[in-house]
This record gives sequence, structure tokens and C-alpha cells, in this order.
Amino acid sequence: MSRMTTSKRYPAGLPARVAMVLLATTMLGACAVTGDQKAAAVKPEEARPAAATPVAPAAGAPAVQSASQSLTRDMVYDILLGEIAGQRGEMGVSVMRYLQAANEAQDPRVAERAVQIASFAKQYDIALKAAKRWVELDSDNMEARKSLTALALQQGDLDEVVAQLDYMLQHSTDPEETFRMVTVVLARHGDKEAAMNAVQTLVDRYPDNQYAWMSLSRLAVVAERLDRALAAVDSALALQPDSANAIILKAQVMVRQERNADATGLLASATEKYPADTALRFAYGRMLLDGEDLEGAKKQFRDVVKRDPEHADALYSLAL
Repeated sequence: MSRMTTSKRYPAGLPARVAMVLLATTMLGACAVTGDQKAAAVKPEEARPAAATPVAPAAGAPAVQSASQSLTRDMVYDILLGEIAGQRGEMGVSVMRYLQAANEAQDPRVAERAVQIASFAKQYDIALKAAKRWVELDSDNMEARKSLTALALQQGDLDEVVAQLDYMLQHSTDPEETFRMVTVVLARHGDKEAAMNAVQTLVDRYPDNQYAWMSLSRLAVVAERLDRALAAVDSALALQPDSANAIILKAQVMVRQERNADATGLLASATEKYPADTALRFAYGRMLLDGEDLEGAKKQFRDVVKRDPEHADALYSLAL
């Protein structure tokens, strides 16, 4: 095998406890080699141990597998060969061996490692399979689910994306932040219409969540479906009329529709209704500034700074 020539470094190896098991197993295997076994120099991808007999780790070495699973020679072979092949730049061999190990192992760290290596090799279809295995082995791990979501999105599997996002929403203590993540994730999808329809599926499941409607509105803006964006943000405001973020989003949609006067009026009315909300007042000031009403903008920025002396954006805008 030739060494890697790319400047991108092969991802760091398995945890120390796994390395200890592999080292112990390798030493045990080496002791069993006889003088007539020089044929072991066959290419690694052409050789595979025939036996699947459990191999015990060295005394004191923690086992990589779960208590209900024995470490087999096949599994050790796949992991060890995957690491060696990866270090030598044979990424095809590394990826396939790690996928095989992930499918056999009950330890989610092996599947996680398979995801890392397949992603590094840009074999995203394999990475997706490994990510599904990772989630299967560690269903409560949100990092595993985020990896699966990203890979499913990259492969265009929106059904899987929606399923994972739905799970995260069900187990989230901060729905606003989770729906913000939904927006960011789906906005990356190349088919903007499909992404918007995917978030509509989530809206249908959470119709009383204002953040779901705001996510749909933002995705509709990305898809340049401004009428749908306006309808969605209106639904969010129907659920929470005093939401500054929803009011500002509605103004932004109006600006995209070239309804600047309506957007300015909306923010002026909201500022009057909720005078202590500095986010609304700052947005109103920016709208006035865009309309070249410098005195009106300065008045709003001064009021923001008066209420919040450390409001960096207002201070900067006022200085300009």
C-alpha cells in the first residue's frame, strides 16, 4: 500500500481501550504464527480469518464490546485492517472493513469511527449506513442523530432527515433552538422546495408551536415563496402576537416583497405597542436608516442605548 499524499490528515484513531484490545489480540495472534506461514504476506483485502472464535483480551484490558458480545477474530481483523489501511491511504479498504466491523460490533464507538472514516473518504453513502448503525446502537446519542441527519440530507433522504429532526424535537428542552437548527439544516438542501415541504411535515406535527411556523416561513423565504412565508409567519403571530422575532421576520418578508412602507409601519406600530423591546426598536431604527431617515434612525438607536447601554449593534449604528 502507498502512503497518503493528501495534506488532509487521517482522523485520529480509536480510543485507548480499543487500541489495547487490538494490541493484545495482535500479540496473541503473532505467537501462533509458525515458520511456514509466510503466506500471510497476501494483500490484506484478499485475506480474512476463517474462524469466528471469540478472542479474550489480555488480563486487565477493558473489552471494547458490550457484556453480551464476545470480541471475534473477524471483528478485530476488520478494525485493525481498517486502521492500518487508512493510515496507508487505502481508504476503500479502510471504509469497507470498518463498515463490516460496525455491523458486527455492539459498541457504538466502532460505528462512530466508521462514520468518521467514510466521511473522510467522501464515501457518504457508506457513512450514512454507518450512521444508521450508530443510532441503532446508541439511540439516545444526539450527536449520532445529528450526524445521521446531516448525512441523510447530503444523500437527499428527506424522510430520514424529518424522522431524526422529529426525534430531536420530541426530546428537546428548547424547541426554539431546535427549530432554529431545523431551519439551518434544511436550508442547506439543494432542492429548496423539497426542504420547505419537509419542514411543512414538521409543522403539521407541531401546529401549535410558533417556532415551527417561523422555521417554515424562513425556509419559504429561501425557496423564494414569499406569499407562503408571509402566511406562515402570520400563523406564528396568531400563536404569540408579542413575539419580537416573528414581528421582525414578518417585516423582513415584506421588504423582500418590496413593501418597505408596510414593513416600516409594522415595526413602528410594534415599537409603540411594546416600547421596552429593544430588539423591535433596533429593527425599526435599521428600517428607518434604510429609508434614509437619519434623524428618525438616530432617535431609535439612542433609545435602544438608553435602555441597554451595552447594546453593541445600536452603539455601532449610532456612531455611524
